[in-house]
Amino acid sequence: GLGLLALNLGWTFGGGGRSPIGASKTAAPSLETESTTLPEPLSNPPRKADHGQMLMGLEKCWEKLSQGTTPDQAQELIAEITAMLWTADPTQVGAAIRAFLDSGRDAPTGLPFQVGEKCLASSPTLRVALLDLLERLDMGEAADYARLVVDAMKEADEVAVALRTLMHLPEEDERRALAASGVERLLNREDWKAKPSGGYLEAFDVATETEQPAIWKRLLGLTADTTAFPGTQQAAALAAHTLAVRSPEFRALIADRDSPLSVSPVIRGQLMARLDPRIPTELAALNAFVTDVRMTSEEAQAFAANFPSQRDLVGFRLITNTAARIRPIEDAAKLDIAAEVLVRRWSLANLAGEMTPLIAKLVIRLDQIAKSAQHAL
Repeated sequence: GLGLLALNLGWTFGGGGRSPIGASKTAAPSLETESTTLPEPLSNPPRKADHGQMLMGLEKCWEKLSQGTTPDQAQELIAEITAMLWTADPTQVGAAIRAFLDSGRDAPTGLPFQVGEKCLASSPTLRVALLDLLERLDMGEAADYARLVVDAMKEADEVAVALRTLMHLPEEDERRALAASGVERLLNREDWKAKPSGGYLEAFDVATETEQPAIWKRLLGLTADTTAFPGTQQAAALAAHTLAVRSPEFRALIADRDSPLSVSPVIRGQLMARLDPRIPTELAALNAFVTDVRMTSEEAQAFAANFPSQRDLVGFRLITNTAARIRPIEDAAKLDIAAEVLVRRWSLANLAGEMTPLIAKLVIRLDQIAKSAQHAL
């Protein structure tokens, strides 16, 4: 049918999706649409805290977290300091948070790195929570500090928030370019790919907003990297799907079999299924793909199971506004119909050996989809 589907990690990666150790801090980015977010400021706030009072509040929060808390207690402490800072003197709050960050002190919360709507829903450390909050309270201070965090490249979760901050700067701001170079450095950290944190995996979304093929190729390479943690491979594949939805240039890169490209064959097949046969260059690429003798069985099966792929990547992401990427119903119906016409043409052609046994079932599936599409128009 034509229902716009949320991407299921089992579909995307063929392996059940979640990290085998079950830790949300190292799982691939979540696509759940429901999430808790930090509380809004109080409706009747007390007198605005000044610089000294804010530092005192931060000190107390740090002390309590350092002594050890349950995740629920930590979330409550973070919510309290958030409410206090949000209602503090707006001319001093950025400097106060910056002063605490400059001290280098930190404390764990026991919470995962979880993206919410326009902010983090939970943070693994106090510093990550403050970096997230600083962007919303004082973008100038946040951008300056983000530059230092990215330059240092010490803590992946902090780097993820810093990269987001830099990407939110205006395009003409020279500091924004640091996000692209920073995410490339992050993707090349061998230690982080083998033992990823939640922030490291969520930071892959920053790569989807760049226009640099070198970064795209690194993402694709991680989908096939057997030395990477499974969650790293999954996050790279999710980012590749996000790019395929957004960027015609990325789809052209995937379709170019002759260019040196390391990518999981399953992911290549799925990404090729996202090409649009109504676009002449992509139609040519699809025709070349299904007749290419170099096609592997994994590519063929992944392609045949998903073409035309219109599965939407719905959920909270570090940068991407997933709601803006959803294809309108009428356009989706037209794509389904065009795909059915193309598949029938393929059934009469001389296809690659790996596609030949799959084409009959593909014709039947697309026939049913096209009939539903006709009713949607």
